[in-house]
Amino acid sequence: MMGVYSGRLHAVLAVIYRSGTSADDFSKLLAKLQSFIDSHSERTTVPDLFIMGDFNLPLYDWSCGTVDPINVPLYSVMESFIGVNSLSQMVHDPTRGDNYLDLVFTNRPDYVLNATVEDEGISDHKSVYCTLGFNATVEEAETTVRTPGAS
Repeated sequence: MMGVYSGRLHAVLAVIYRSGTSADDFSKLLAKLQSFIDSHSERTTVPDLFIMGDFNLPLYDWSCGTVDPINVPLYSVMESFIGVNSLSQMVHDPTRGDNYLDLVFTNRPDYVLNATVEDEGISDHKSVYCTLGFNATVEEAETTVRTPGAS
């Protein structure tokens, strides 16, 4: 996992690669990410979240938000993380065969201008390209007005 926080944007960008780890290992990874998110939350303001990567969750049907079979611990961990952070999944095309493995999650779907999937032919996974559009918070510059000859 890699996590980046931008204070100017009040945003967390994180990249996750989940190989065939257990539900416990995945739970620990998401707990570390949650701790990182919480450490950058300001009172009641949660940062804008953009979490992406190869999640390797082939049983999840992202088009309707269900898991088959139901109550698989690994997927319950992910569903809990999604719920706690009010995340939406933005990739709408499969990235390996018929599976949606490479995903983009955000709590600000209005900032995702597009998320496209393209077959570059360099991997067994297709590439995901995501364009974000948001305004940086700009601190107001202090302006001093001086009148020539005035003291």
